[in-house]
Amino acid sequence: MDHDSATGYPRIWAACIVGYMNKEKLLQDWITAEGGRPDMYKDTKGLWTIGYGWNIQERPMRKSEMMFRLTNDMEETEVEMDVRIPWWRNLPADAQNAVFEMFMNMGWPVFSKFKKMIAALQAGNFEEAAVQALDSKWKDDVGPTRSGRIADMIRNA
Repeated sequence: MDHDSATGYPRIWAACIVGYMNKEKLLQDWITAEGGRPDMYKDTKGLWTIGYGWNIQERPMRKSEMMFRLTNDMEETEVEMDVRIPWWRNLPADAQNAVFEMFMNMGWPVFSKFKKMIAALQAGNFEEAAVQALDSKWKDDVGPTRSGRIADMIRNA
């Protein structure tokens, strides 16, 4: 077995104990080798992968990673809403939460098609806004529990 001359330990142990690993170089080598893709793709073995070679089939996201992504998405959504529909900040808190959840769930291109709901929200007619939210394909997409909860938040604002 090959031994490290400085420590006398087997070379594999010495690297761990003394900290020979160059993490910055390793990180850059990994990034170069994997390429980094923001979308899901199949790797050379046909496994679903994201980012820098993260095999999500065999190593799903941890809760902390999901929360990190969720909070980033929420921050981006809030900024986009302030630009596209700044009036949302004047709604009562429950209506703000409901509109935020819908906007983040479906994105601006789909949310913007809820013209009657948007008009009712801007007019302060929360009952009509709730009716319009439920008169949509979105209601079926998210299911009755979520759509009903969000409609109640609007209605009771």
